[in-house]
Amino acid sequence: MLRGFDPPLIPRDRLTVPQLLKAHGYDTAMFGKWHLGLTFATTDGKAPSHRARPTNIAWDKPLTDSPLDHGFDLFFGTAASMDMPPYGWIEGRRFTAPCDERVSLTDLLATCAELVGAPLPDDAGEDSISNLPLLLGRPYPKPLHPVIIHQASNGSLGITKGKWKLELCKGNGGWVCPYDGKDPKTLPDVQLYDVATAPGESTDLHETHPDVVAALRAELAHCQESGSTRR
Repeated sequence: MLRGFDPPLIPRDRLTVPQLLKAHGYDTAMFGKWHLGLTFATTDGKAPSHRARPTNIAWDKPLTDSPLDHGFDLFFGTAASMDMPPYGWIEGRRFTAPCDERVSLTDLLATCAELVGAPLPDDAGEDSISNLPLLLGRPYPKPLHPVIIHQASNGSLGITKGKWKLELCKGNGGWVCPYDGKDPKTLPDVQLYDVATAPGESTDLHETHPDVVAALRAELAHCQESGSTRR
């Protein structure tokens, strides 16, 4: 399993399953995570300058080695996992146009419901909002999600509204050791981040913006009481 900017693992002359099937009359397509390396066009003609944060990628140029070069007629997916850069979708050989709208995995139900023309009951998908307008380039009320509720692996809750994200936990909520050698007892019970200017959540602002913390706590309580974040 390779990272997003790693070079291709499969040589061009090595037979693949889709190539075999194409030779026998099949159409082929691949959707999802590739994880086998790609060749990116670069601004200086050299390999990506960094495995995770290269500065020389020519984003407006097509990939010169992609799943289309290994037997697939169509490809729509990602270079690697969505927790690895580059964070974006690839169609064929090109990255798709970026979308700045915040969405959630919970949106799958509402998106599928709108896709098939079925109404979504009030007691289903309480936090689900259809992403179909984004996918089809149609107008939609902004922001798509007024708020998004998060839950960490240890059960801790968080809420994002506008540029602010409040996390009601010490560290990162239990996914990996979050403490960098610090005693977890010394960490604050809440964290507040401006994800518009620092999406990497590098600067905790809860001490300097107690009013925002209080407002987001109240918003979270309201969402829990109403049982839904949908309009």
